[in-house]
This record gives sequence, structure tokens and C-alpha cells, in this order.
Amino acid sequence: MEMDRIIEFLEARLAEDEGLALALSGDGDPDAAEARRVERLLAECNAKRDTINYVQRLNNAGMPEFSADYLEKFLIIMASVYSGHPDHDERWV
Repeated sequence: MEMDRIIEFLEARLAEDEGLALALSGDGDPDAAEARRVERLLAECNAKRDTINYVQRLNNAGMPEFSADYLEKFLIIMASVYSGHPDHDERWV
């Protein structure tokens, strides 16, 4: 199912984003503004992961086919911010 590929792609990008945030926080003594950016990025990753989990639960609830299409489109929109990544599938537009 295409949704599984999109979720796998998103989870990998979120792991990269978290790694970047943690690397930024480990560079010496970040100022308050940098610390807030790192905190926001980590919170954003958690929110996106929660959204993915929610979409998966809805999809697994045996929703009609058209509903699964809408859920998949929602994930495609989430993945669009990573459109420049080599693993992004241009069919997800």
C-alpha cells in the first residue's frame, strides 16, 4: 500500500530532523533563542509522529476506500515539505 511507503518516508525524515535538533543542542552552549528553536523542532517532530499514528489508527479502523484516499492525501501533504529529498516520490504531488 502506498500509505505505508509514505509513512516510512516520513518516519525516516522525522528521525533525521530529530538528529539535527539534538546535534544543534549539543554544539556548545546554545543561547536561549537556539534552545527554543531546538525545543520547537523536537515538539514538531512529536506532533507529526502523533498525526501519523492517528492517521494509521483511522485507516486501520476499516474505513471506506474513499476515506483511505483522503488519509493518504493528508500524508502526501505532510511529505511535501521534504520534496527535495532524494527518497521523495514525485508521484506524491
